[in-house]
Amino acid sequence: MLTQRVNLRPPWGEPHIAFQQYRPLKNVRNSGECNALANLWRCEVDGANHPGIFIDDAVASQGECTVSKIVDRTLDFFEMFAEQRRPLALSEMARILEIPISSCHDVVQALIRRGYVYETAARAGFYPTVRFMRLGETIVEHDPILLRAEVVIEELSSQLRETVALAKASKLELTYVLVRESDHQLRFSVKEGAPVRSLYATSAGKCLLGTLSPAELDEFLEDLDLVPLTPKTITDKAVLRRDIALGNKRGWFINNEESSLDAQTLSARFLWLGSVYVLTIAGPVSRIASKREEAVKLLLEACRKLDFSK
Repeated sequence: MLTQRVNLRPPWGEPHIAFQQYRPLKNVRNSGECNALANLWRCEVDGANHPGIFIDDAVASQGECTVSKIVDRTLDFFEMFAEQRRPLALSEMARILEIPISSCHDVVQALIRRGYVYETAARAGFYPTVRFMRLGETIVEHDPILLRAEVVIEELSSQLRETVALAKASKLELTYVLVRESDHQLRFSVKEGAPVRSLYATSAGKCLLGTLSPAELDEFLEDLDLVPLTPKTITDKAVLRRDIALGNKRGWFINNEESSLDAQTLSARFLWLGSVYVLTIAGPVSRIASKREEAVKLLLEACRKLDFSK
């Protein structure tokens, strides 16, 4: 008996596919885009001897997993162009993404209709339009924390002439969401969207660990192997606990060549509506050490400006 129906739209918006739960088979009417979905995202399909495409109940009962794969593959498509930085022929796209060329053709045609991809010239390859960038710009322009943080981070980076990075915490993970690099030739460089390298060997990571209760920190450290990233990495758990406690007491944390030689970073955190953000100043030891007192003062002031913990 059918108890629930979940309609999952492909990323290009064609409403041809409905994954229907608690039913052995669901016939999906044939279309090029359905074939693209079946091949590109490797759904379990049995349609060789039938007029339509059949998606079995194993896929239907795992709708969330399937949607996740669809999103991953769609992002792979655009990230491919970001990495290649040039128009690509269908055969090249199929090779890079490891998918059938017929699937590539169907997806490209769907994206052309939606205005996300265009053919640069006859047989000259395909390339994304500016529409994807415009959507991203609109989203970023209305991000409430980034709107506030961008001004503060720009000012902090200009005052110190060092790289300043903002990372957002999600449980015990940190991801850089905003980075302003130093104008020095020798500088600390990270990409927005990249994860913080280590929780125990970076100032940002230790800053996040400082939000844990003693019991939570003990649980985190219990099975953790403190692998040295440099000769100065803290590899003693008791020493690490004391270092985190000291950081909490003074309100800021330091990484003194613990994750990378000749690199020193300073971090402090603030709350934005319950979410933890970590602000980091980074640069060579020679430059940061000589102005650490000023850097710490400006770092804490910036966090106070950004804090919205109500």
